[in-house]
Amino acid sequence: VLVVLGLSLGVSLSIIWIGVPILFGLMAAARAIGAVERRLAGAMLGFTINPPPSLRARGGSPWRQMVDLARARSTWRALGWCLLRLPLAVVTWSVTLGVFALGLTMCATPWQALVDAPMWARVAIGISGTAAVILTAHVVTWFGWVHGRLAQALLGISPADRVASAEARAQAA
Repeated sequence: VLVVLGLSLGVSLSIIWIGVPILFGLMAAARAIGAVERRLAGAMLGFTINPPPSLRARGGSPWRQMVDLARARSTWRALGWCLLRLPLAVVTWSVTLGVFALGLTMCATPWQALVDAPMWARVAIGISGTAAVILTAHVVTWFGWVHGRLAQALLGISPADRVASAEARAQAA
């Protein structure tokens, strides 16, 4: 939500130049959020995500630092991660809640609505409901894996950064 608000405010106000500092602040905030999300993915999901190269190590004037911030792939990937989090959270919540509610409904249905149904049908619906409730745990685990893989792809070191780092090490040796 912060990123969507910051982008819309920064882009709309950039016509009168007030939006430019807002956009640079948003990029810096996205990198900070990315650092927190890397730690969370490591601690909660067990994924190892190596941080991208630091921009502070480059130094230079404030203008140079802002240009480096805007040019860094990791900044844009962190912004993408922040933008992707909201729809991904909505889908995760909706699917998980849907599977769980379906399972609970199926568990309760044989004893409420199907009074005149054969016993085998009531038992089958009850077993299916129990299976759906148990399946909810696997759905949550799968969504956690998806979140972790996306975090690795968007918040870790990009392939282009890996190549540049390997080239720099090769030239130094």
